[in-house]
Amino acid sequence: MIRDGFTLSGAGVLIWVFTPKVNYSKIMIHSKVSCSIRGIDAAFVLKNLSGSLRFLLKHLVGCLLIANCVAVTALRAAVVDWSGAAGDGIFSNPNNWTGGAMPLNTDGARFNLSDASSITMDGRVTLDALTFETDGWSINGGGYTLYVDSVANNALGTNTIDAKMAISDGSVISAVAGSVLTVSERIDTRGYDLVFSGGGRVELALALGGSNAAGGDWGAHIQDASVLVDSAEAFAGWSNGKVFIEDFDAVLELKSNMDAVELLIANGEIVDSYGGGLVITDLMNGYVEVRPYQPVGTVWTGEGGDTLFGTAANWSGLYVPTSSDVITFDDNSNGSVVNFTERTTVQGIDFQTSGWTLNGNGNTLYTTLVAGVSDGLNTIASKLALNSGAEFLLQPYGMLAIAETIDSRGYDLVFGGGGTFELSKKIGGTNSSGTDWGAHIQNARVVVDSTSLMAGWSTGKVFLEDENAALELATTVADAESQILGGDIVDVLGRGLTVTDIGGGRTEVLAGYEPPLAGAWQLEFEDNFDGNSLNGNQWRLGTATGGLVGKAEIHPHAVTVADGLLHITSREEPIVIDGVTSDYTAAQISTFKTFRQKYGYFEARIKYPAVTGLWPAFWLMPDRGLYGQQNLYHESYLKFDLSGINLSSVQSAELRVKPLYVEDTSNGSNNLVFMKLEDDSWDASTLTWEDRLTPDPLWLARYVNGAVVGQDMVADVTDFVVQEMAGDQVLSFVLADTFMRTRQIGFHSSEAANADDRPRLVIDGVTYFPSEDTYVRAGAYASMNFSSEPELIVEEGWANTSTTYDGGMEVDIFESLGIWGENVTSHALHWDGYGVDHQNWGPGEHIYYPATRDDFHTYGVYWEEGLIEFFVDGVKTAEFADERVMSVEAYMILSLQVGGWDGNTAGPQVDGQTIEVDWVRAWSGTKE
Repeated sequence: MIRDGFTLSGAGVLIWVFTPKVNYSKIMIHSKVSCSIRGIDAAFVLKNLSGSLRFLLKHLVGCLLIANCVAVTALRAAVVDWSGAAGDGIFSNPNNWTGGAMPLNTDGARFNLSDASSITMDGRVTLDALTFETDGWSINGGGYTLYVDSVANNALGTNTIDAKMAISDGSVISAVAGSVLTVSERIDTRGYDLVFSGGGRVELALALGGSNAAGGDWGAHIQDASVLVDSAEAFAGWSNGKVFIEDFDAVLELKSNMDAVELLIANGEIVDSYGGGLVITDLMNGYVEVRPYQPVGTVWTGEGGDTLFGTAANWSGLYVPTSSDVITFDDNSNGSVVNFTERTTVQGIDFQTSGWTLNGNGNTLYTTLVAGVSDGLNTIASKLALNSGAEFLLQPYGMLAIAETIDSRGYDLVFGGGGTFELSKKIGGTNSSGTDWGAHIQNARVVVDSTSLMAGWSTGKVFLEDENAALELATTVADAESQILGGDIVDVLGRGLTVTDIGGGRTEVLAGYEPPLAGAWQLEFEDNFDGNSLNGNQWRLGTATGGLVGKAEIHPHAVTVADGLLHITSREEPIVIDGVTSDYTAAQISTFKTFRQKYGYFEARIKYPAVTGLWPAFWLMPDRGLYGQQNLYHESYLKFDLSGINLSSVQSAELRVKPLYVEDTSNGSNNLVFMKLEDDSWDASTLTWEDRLTPDPLWLARYVNGAVVGQDMVADVTDFVVQEMAGDQVLSFVLADTFMRTRQIGFHSSEAANADDRPRLVIDGVTYFPSEDTYVRAGAYASMNFSSEPELIVEEGWANTSTTYDGGMEVDIFESLGIWGENVTSHALHWDGYGVDHQNWGPGEHIYYPATRDDFHTYGVYWEEGLIEFFVDGVKTAEFADERVMSVEAYMILSLQVGGWDGNTAGPQVDGQTIEVDWVRAWSGTKE
């Protein structure tokens, strides 16, 4: 029933009501039914309506159809404007009101003048409505009570009621968004319902009180409003009253503590009428906030292949989404293909898991937002039409394939979030009248599988807006460069675009990859750490021959890659390597054997904490490419095929190998690292050194001089086994020496007669043997296969490739001791060894450089014959010009060491400290 407002007559009225909880409720009002409403100005207010009708009026959605209606009339009372002066008694003189007539009990009083601010009541006042149209007003009670049915603060500011208030049943206190209504005296609810709405904030200085109603379902109804009760007892005198949270924009703030508020909710004094649950937050200032839980959107729960909007049963809450909703696809459904059967409009699409496909079946999807937090592939196979401000946002490792044309409709489109977008067809659509609209790539890779990027875009552009923006085109380098030259692809950073032929008829355009020096450059090395593991084709753990200088030793768990950053973390934990105990662990990674270069520009972007005892660095060391006696290089491979074995949970797993022989270590040492290999495609019968696969450089375990004939060498591989058993259930490992320790270890292979001598994978006490194993050998044997040999061999020959004699040099591009404080850099050069012949150079002072907004600095070195120049954030900080400048190739090192010199004493403060590296790059070429 609709009451308080309309007289309706005629053949009939049908109202369709949209709510977030009920699917298109129908309310039929038959002919010759009448009701009344008291109007205020040109608008009207409906009181005590159902939640559905409140939602309809608030959001102005749904459809009102009045068929064959004879008359629709609204009954309204008078609205009288205040025209008096500040301080006058509100009813003392009719001249204080427009028309010379004071408002009556059934009238509304309105305050909309700017020259008055404080009005004092001189007696009990009864009004139908009190409305503020401008701010700064204060209604003082003077000891009298204001009886009122509705209060509306329509001004974008603060108004105050200092009078006691008494309300009638269904009274409404509203404040529009951006406004504050302060009530500093007690509100007597008199056992009636009170509604707070309007989108703004209502602040109550005292508790709500008044006589109790007989029932327990009356009280304060908070709809789209924020209500503060600035009193320790919010419900004084309310033995049966409740506060109802009725809308997803409702906020209740109490002067209380978490326990007291939780008890109020548990006892039913704060009620979740919206039905989604309540979220309680300690505001840490003596107040507690209660809000309704607001889900991201409507979640698909249907089966694969169901029509998207065919039935409400396909959605959580049995609610069919509309154009204002964000729809979510997660793992609630066992289906992955969802079909559109008509043109569909939604506010946004949120992919929470991968594997979904939205098929348009010739229909168009209109949307403003496509987001995804999954790390897999989702597909939109429908046509897309975008509205203003459209965004496509995918987290790193996420991929979205768009199989049909995107109609931008002349609006800007943003690609961001760190993921990859694959566009099978063009971005097209109607042209905007301006020339600065188009596709904006921010921290994302956009792949356009079309020879023409901008079909129909006579003025549209593609903007590469940050250093992580990448555009891949199915075109030639010349065509991409032509589009750049013509202004169709725009370098927003202004640092130049790098255009590269990446093969397969495709060209890559990258933003912000030019060094901060003018010259002719070719990007030779780059790692942006965008994956979730260290790239073994670019990096190894450690340098040429050993561990860290200082108080720490290398540990693989110190290195992680996540969120587009390399993290190296120091820990206070003992570790024993070759009989020597270090009190701390940290790490360094290098490009030794993977990348080396003579001359050019080398650069890294690094953030580090200035903690005493830490010693981060970015440096170069010689790498002449002479890697010892290549014929003695051996690595061994093992594969365990556990497919078909049911291992629902794994508590422990160990890889065990047993030495068959150990080369004499009186003049050297042996070294064994256990490494995981995630690519299982190798075949022992064909594998050679030339086609061997690259393992994860972060080893599982390491033994230095730990090989003893007949005694197992063991690696804990639990985490890797758990990972692989959730996948293809095939596990591969590599045994190697990555530090040129020179002494060979021979192991029993799977051909050993005694089962206890064979390599074994022991999972929860159960032993599994390799399905394949072999070793590979370098040098003259690089193309040979050794799978028939009855042993596995590990060895890496030593060479003097990294010496700083004979043209070699250590180049410390950046290093900083924590004791020096923040934003302090030191450069240094060292040559002719580290003994009696050692020579070094430094600028003679520590270089302070101003802090950046995100605490990252970019450290670089320019190197040519006879000259080394150092840079911080693109500014030259030092140079060394001498014929002794390094003249052999060099590899790069990133390290976090512990200790050092200059009083940089290690201690518990270094535990858990992390340096972060955003990217590392190297260019060949010369500056101008």
